[in-house]
Order: sequence, then C-alpha cells, then structure tokens
Amino acid sequence: MIVIDGSKYEGGGSILRTALAYSLTTQKPFKIINIRKNRNPSGLKNQHLASIKLAQMISNSAVENAELGSETITFYPNKIKKGTYNIDIGTAGSITLLLQSVLLPIIVSSKKISLRLKGGTDVNNSPTFDYFKYIFLNSIKEYSDFKIELLRRGYYPKGNGRINIEINPKYNDLDRGEFKKIDYYNLKNYIKVTLRVNASKHYDEFFLQQINEYFKLLSSEFKKHNIDSSVITSYNDSDSKGGSYTIEIQYYDNNENVKIIGDSDVFLNEKPQSIVENAIMRIKNIVENKIVCDKHLSDQLISFLSFFGGRIKAEEITEHVKANIYVSNLFFENKIFYDEEKKIIFLNEKIE
Repeated sequence: MIVIDGSKYEGGGSILRTALAYSLTTQKPFKIINIRKNRNPSGLKNQHLASIKLAQMISNSAVENAELGSETITFYPNKIKKGTYNIDIGTAGSITLLLQSVLLPIIVSSKKISLRLKGGTDVNNSPTFDYFKYIFLNSIKEYSDFKIELLRRGYYPKGNGRINIEINPKYNDLDRGEFKKIDYYNLKNYIKVTLRVNASKHYDEFFLQQINEYFKLLSSEFKKHNIDSSVITSYNDSDSKGGSYTIEIQYYDNNENVKIIGDSDVFLNEKPQSIVENAIMRIKNIVENKIVCDKHLSDQLISFLSFFGGRIKAEEITEHVKANIYVSNLFFENKIFYDEEKKIIFLNEKIE
C-alpha cells in the first residue's frame, strides 16, 4: 500500500488527481492522508469527489472514506473498461482538472472511452477549455487520438458547462518503445502567436470588437520578430457571466518540430484593454525569456514523462511540479529528477 502525504509541496487537489492517475496506470492501491491540507477549507470538495467517482466508474475500482470534507481516502484500483460514461461535477468545478486524473491510465489501457462531462469549462486556477484542447492535448497527441466537443461554456458560479471527449489510445504493451519521449527542451524560434478570447452573451456587442482593436494595436511589435499574430473571438451561451482568454505560442525546436505553449486566464468585470494588456504582457514574458515549456504545461506533462520518459526545460519548477514528481516517484521505479536552478526535469538520465 502506497501512503501519500497530501500536505506536501502545494498541498492541493493535484496530489489526489495524480495519485488516481498513477494508481489506475500501475494497479497499485494507495492511501492519501492530509488531503488538501494547505487549502481552506481542507479535505475533499465536489471537484475532487468527481475525480474519484470518474476513476471508479471507468474501472470498477473501490474506495474508502470518499465523502465531502474527508482528509483521508484509500483507493483500490481495478482494470479500466471501455465504454461511454457520464459525470456531473455538480458545481462549476473544473472539467479540465477532472480529466487529469484519468487521461494517462485510459491511454495506457488501450481502451476506447467516451466521456460526457458537466461542470466548469473556464474557471479560476485551472486550464481553460481552449488551453486544454489546443495546447495540452496537442502535447500528447503522439499517444492517443482525441475528439473533443464543447457543447456549452461553464463559468463560475453556476457552471453547467458541457464537454464530450472521445479518447482512442494509440498505445499497447507491445509498441511502447516506439513512442516518442516527452521533449520540451530546445527552442529555435517562435513563429506564431494566437489569442483566443471567449465571452458570455452577458457582455455588450462592442466588447469583443474592442478586444480585436486593442490586440491588433498592441501586438504589432511581434512583426519585428517575424512572429505572426492573430486574435480569435467568440460569444457563447452560459448560465453565468464570464469570459476567458487563452494564449497559444508556436515555435520550432531544433529538429524543426512545431511545439505549442501558452497560458490562460478567466475574467469577469475587467475592461477589454486591461484583458489584452495582461495577455500581451504574458506573451512578451514568454518570448523575451525564451520559454520552452510554460509552467502550466510542464506541471501537466509530469505524468506522461514518468511513463514515456523524456525531458522538459521548464519556465519554473513550481510547487505543483514538485508535488506531481513526489507522487510519481512513489509509484514508479524509474525516478523523475529535477534541477531547480537550471529548471530541467528529466527521467532517469543526467542532463548536463
């Protein structure tokens, strides 16, 4: 039985989600104590109970003490079975965070699975739907085909967003060695910047028009660096007022492979100019500092690095990264190491 201290490093929900992913992948049971100890209130919330429920549904796994507010659970994994599954988080809890707990084990199981999910699609402290679709899923396309459909945006507090996703793994035990390793380590040059902005129809008709105007004005300097720039805007139905923006930055690595990194955030009462200024500031930071893998993507890639190997030159070794590495090294014999000064993350190899 693997025992995990949920108060380690960032001490939040990612430790539980990572543990569920690794347990289903390795078929090793775990007990986690001090769940979300660094959050107020601590313990399980609806978001985390939904992750546990989804892990159970797709595998007939058993769990003890999974109830609201619980700071300790024990999870006994079972084999994943193909099928179509429906789950409602019941709040505006993040659907994209929910998926972090099952993507790796589904891919490794080689079982085709369809999920119909209800909750928040664009909420604070989690990847937006667009970040998940255009950046994260792109980073793991080597391992699975994905069909993902946004039916309705869900903002805080009502949520009620809806996403359908079909996961069709390319993986099986016989050809694991043929898969590419995770490799976000080299940068040749940036080639394209895209800003995606979505707003609920609670905003007036000029809101997105102003977004377009400000972006074109403030992003003109990227042309000096031979970086194409564009903005994509859309209104969407939602029960709550809200909006989000997602930054996509494409670059060539040293092998002429196109990589996509970026960032995302949500907004409520901010003015269009402020939203664009914040996005441009973030883009400049990434470009001027020659970031190879943004801090959010490096966090989400740890589970795939632990299984497929590889290396990451991270923007920052965050507490989330450290927490996910901590859990990974409890489940797998191959260990993940990191150099906090050089911002390098790697599996079982020394990087000079």
